[in-house]
Amino acid sequence: MPRFKREGAAPVLLEPEMTFVCCVESGSLESQTVRMVTSLRKRGGQFANAPIVAVTPRFGPPLSKQTHRAFDALDVTYIRRTSKFRFSWFKFLNKPLSLVFAEESIDSEVIGFLDSDLLFVD
Repeated sequence: MPRFKREGAAPVLLEPEMTFVCCVESGSLESQTVRMVTSLRKRGGQFANAPIVAVTPRFGPPLSKQTHRAFDALDVTYIRRTSKFRFSWFKFLNKPLSLVFAEESIDSEVIGFLDSDLLFVD
């Protein structure tokens, strides 16, 4: 549903609220994800304060305490869901699973997926 605000007599269409979702798993993906989120918060322009949900969608070691502290400081909602799926052998299944699990707790109109190897520079 489009959102509007009134400026004078005419309504102005507002950008829909966007929530970003990313996948994070134990290991090198942790530091990449923290770096990506930090760059979004510092240099993401109009999206710098957008809600972010990081999801661990597969079974594996837990994230480090350092990563949890960084997520808290960066206002990232963390979800860990481990389920057995028929196609769990497919190495890229973590991305769509992250979106499926995150969608259950998101009520924004638009969801964007961010790979952890992104870096926002301006």
